Amino acid sequence: CYLAYHYPYTYSTLMTHLHLLKESLNPDQIYFRHQILCSTLGDNKCPVITITASPGSQPEQLHQFWNRQYVVLTARVHPGESNASWVMKGTLEFLVSNDAIARSLRDSYIFKIIPMLNPDGVINGCHRCSLSGED
Repeated sequence: CYLAYHYPYTYSTLMTHLHLLKESLNPDQIYFRHQILCSTLGDNKCPVITITASPGSQPEQLHQFWNRQYVVLTARVHPGESNASWVMKGTLEFLVSNDAIARSLRDSYIFKIIPMLNPDGVINGCHRCSLSGED
């Protein structure tokens, strides 16, 4: 019998969720970009997601896009805190939803989201540290 402090949320679950989320969106309305922030010590990819309202093709619309402020959100610095991934999953789903508040946020800001800052720790079952043994 095993007892979990938090319901697990794996690196594979995150990558699958990001793929499914991207496939479900209308790119004419929502700008969603999945990039790699860096490779980790374990040679895993640390994803960074950009979410905002898609700009139009007119010059004044592009200018408005360039002047949006940035909001940076991160989760899973400590790999054992899988509850943070569940909160981030809900945050991502909300930001790409049709909710009026989500649309307003996308129109006003560019979100840079790093949903798992320590994928090595998550993959290797660490609770607080990375592969370097640092907290």
